[in-house]
Amino acid sequence: MKKYLIVVIFFTGFWGMTNAQEFNLGGMFGKGNLFKLNGGLNTSFLYNFTSDPNNQRDPFTMVLGGNLNLFVAGINVPLSFSYSNAKISVAPPMYFNKFSISPTYKWATLHLGTSSATFSPYTLNGHQYDGVGIDLSPGKLKLKLMTGRLLRGTGNYTANPDQPPVYKRKGFGAVAEYEYKGVNMGLSFFHAKDDSTSAYNIPYEMAVQPKENFVLGLKTNFIVWKEVTVSAEVANNYITQNIGSTLDPVIKKSLFSSLVHLNGTSAQQWAQNYKLGYTWKMVDMGLEYEKVDFGYQCLGSYYNQNGFENTLLRLNFPLLKGKINLSPTLGIQNDLTDSVFSQKGSRLITSLNATYNPTSKLSFSGNFNNNKSVTNYRNLDNIANSNNLIPFYLDSIKLVMLNLTAGINANYQIKATKDVRQTISGGYSLQKGTKKQGDLFVDEEGSQFHNANLTLSTVYPKTTVQWNFTLNYNLSMQGTNSKTKAFGNAASFGKKFMNKKLTTLFGMAFNTTYTDLTSVRVNVFNLRANIGYNYKQRHDFKFSSTFQIKSTSNALKALNSSSTTGIILLTYNYNF
Repeated sequence: MKKYLIVVIFFTGFWGMTNAQEFNLGGMFGKGNLFKLNGGLNTSFLYNFTSDPNNQRDPFTMVLGGNLNLFVAGINVPLSFSYSNAKISVAPPMYFNKFSISPTYKWATLHLGTSSATFSPYTLNGHQYDGVGIDLSPGKLKLKLMTGRLLRGTGNYTANPDQPPVYKRKGFGAVAEYEYKGVNMGLSFFHAKDDSTSAYNIPYEMAVQPKENFVLGLKTNFIVWKEVTVSAEVANNYITQNIGSTLDPVIKKSLFSSLVHLNGTSAQQWAQNYKLGYTWKMVDMGLEYEKVDFGYQCLGSYYNQNGFENTLLRLNFPLLKGKINLSPTLGIQNDLTDSVFSQKGSRLITSLNATYNPTSKLSFSGNFNNNKSVTNYRNLDNIANSNNLIPFYLDSIKLVMLNLTAGINANYQIKATKDVRQTISGGYSLQKGTKKQGDLFVDEEGSQFHNANLTLSTVYPKTTVQWNFTLNYNLSMQGTNSKTKAFGNAASFGKKFMNKKLTTLFGMAFNTTYTDLTSVRVNVFNLRANIGYNYKQRHDFKFSSTFQIKSTSNALKALNSSSTTGIILLTYNYNF
């Protein structure tokens, strides 16, 4: 902790002495302020403790961060950084420590260091990288370019088996968009490739292999006639799952496929999205079609949803002079598979969102979703070894799943005066899922989740006092045997002091959960406190703490256990 305290004291002292934020060099370079500097520094310390041996974490976590904005003769040079001793073991690994600088002059911005970029949902989509990026917007033309490291290699897996193995990945890409007479056109490309020497001694069963990817995207949107709008986006993706494979390619070579190393693990995939919108008075209507090939994967996204085909019709219209607003949706979703023999499903999607405001004090909102999923499963073993001994009805199974979600929320303003504002709100939600296998057999694996809550809130503006009280109830049922009930309450009290510079908030909560099947009861009691102080609009101090007591009892096994957990967080923000 000594080195962390030294760093904090150094930065705090440095910024504390920076009282003059503008450097006037008019005597040397002419009239006016040539330099101007503003920004902020933030630090936080987290201490946590627990008596639970199965939930041990690092007791101390420290984060240092800051952002600067330097203006030099009309050029804006923003700079940001962060440093932390926190570690998260995930794949790909997440890093807290970063440094970035983004000078801007008129319509040009340069990004150096750690940054992120988004071209489209099917190409580069918010992926963080360490490198160089450029944003240009001269008039109606917009251009973005990036190049840098997407992932860091983890090296020798044998030396560090606790860290998920990841290859070093580099990428580059660009997107150009142009608007002409109401027509927007965009073209993008992205390429990424792993360094096969950056991670080694990886067990074969982990299936971690170096990849290469190139994707080309095209999108447009325009107005067809008055209130009719059209948008379309298409992406062509080439990916090689293992650049070290010696298998012969199974896809045909083309102009764009030559940009990646082709072998037996290479694939060509497509993604497309088309939308048609129409607005008439207060009514909005939209028709959308989206299709993403099975196994579609772009290395510029952290997560790729693929293997589906959606067709949706959306509406939005008011009733009773705007007091009621309805937004229904009707659609069909089909699964896309890699083989005609694989499991294939389809879903009927229906939903309705509604709001109702009968008076200025009372409001309601509700939602309803009822999705029907049909899956046709074919037994691959029976098909491969087909003979007359196996009845035809055992070769396939028709599985129907019904998923229903509904909810309603209400809010009523009891009082609204200069001295007091009081509201009461409540809500209820239901999630239900059932399955039907075959024509006659209905299994008992359905589930139901019921949630209800009621909250009373009161604020006294003159005395800056506020308090809240909440009741909640939850019921979950799995099949016909398992039933879990949970209920509890929470309360909080807050007040501001010293001309609203000192803010305090204290709260407590108690919840109990009981499962019928296992006779297990869990009680959880929480205490929390938040204190904040703002000094001269530049220095912001915050203290927050949470203390939890958890007890578990099992009536069948006559076992009892308890644990305590606490978290203390100190933060300091300095703005200049």
